[in-house]
Amino acid sequence: MAGSSSASTNSPPIAQPARHWLADPDLHFAVIGAGGWLGHATLDLLGTALGDAAPQRLHAFGSYSRDIALRGGRPFPVRKLESLNELPRGKRHVLLHYAFLTKDKVATHTPAEFISGNRAISDAVADALRGRDIAGLFLPSSGAVYRKDRTLDSDLEANPYGVLKVQDEVRFTQLSEQHGFPLALVRVFNLAGPYINKVGTYALSSIIGDVLRGGPVKLRADRPVIRSYVSVLDVINLALCMLSDKSRPAGAIDTAGEREVEVGELARLCGEVLGNPTIKIERPEPSGKAADRYVGDGREMHARAARYGIALASLSDQIRATATFLSEGK
Repeated sequence: MAGSSSASTNSPPIAQPARHWLADPDLHFAVIGAGGWLGHATLDLLGTALGDAAPQRLHAFGSYSRDIALRGGRPFPVRKLESLNELPRGKRHVLLHYAFLTKDKVATHTPAEFISGNRAISDAVADALRGRDIAGLFLPSSGAVYRKDRTLDSDLEANPYGVLKVQDEVRFTQLSEQHGFPLALVRVFNLAGPYINKVGTYALSSIIGDVLRGGPVKLRADRPVIRSYVSVLDVINLALCMLSDKSRPAGAIDTAGEREVEVGELARLCGEVLGNPTIKIERPEPSGKAADRYVGDGREMHARAARYGIALASLSDQIRATATFLSEGK
């Protein structure tokens, strides 16, 4: 059953500031873009928290209709995005809007296709907001919105993914102001944890996969690559609390973990955490190129987490959680 909870899921509880929503039978949650990493993780977190009420109060939408599998073998039904306007009226809704053609799609779509596809998604969600009682909207954005000088990018041709994210930020901020619902706007940089997808693309999952296979860990970067990781479940929990927090002004925040880590150090740490501290690490000779640093300004995120009583997962714990998910093959 979609709403049944399981101890095997290891999902953290919903943080105290957002728990009042769980007790309100007239409050529904809509996960838009349920087929991706954030979508799966949200269904797991909220499905576990809602328990037997999940089939009635938790709704999932994606690019096509299907059942998706959560940890423990739990199926959850996903309706196509075009069904979004079927959300029950007369109820209050929290929308978690993850649907977006991702950055890798830039290479497989023409510029016009990529732009029109994302704008069509944005239009569908904006239409669903109208005429409904919206309790809150979580809109994850991206670190790709920034130029190197940390100003917001506006060059659609050079950075279509980032600029379309900026445009969504502006659009849904305006809608939240016009219709009076809270908006949690989080610019995501680097995530870890269950439901990680595109495993060969992300540095963390690639490294963990090599460690789980016994090595060697193969790093491709010939220059310093610096990241900072946060748990996907912590980000969702934080966003739910932000939507509940009427005492602090809204505004975009960046994600960042407890510390920055270079991928060579990350590889060594993964080996240590996963029981193979002497694992061989292969890497090209340094090229002298400038460092690739993709890290958010996490000060506001950490301040809010402390305020809401969210104990953010350490990097070592994030590695363990990601490895557990990957080793389960789910």
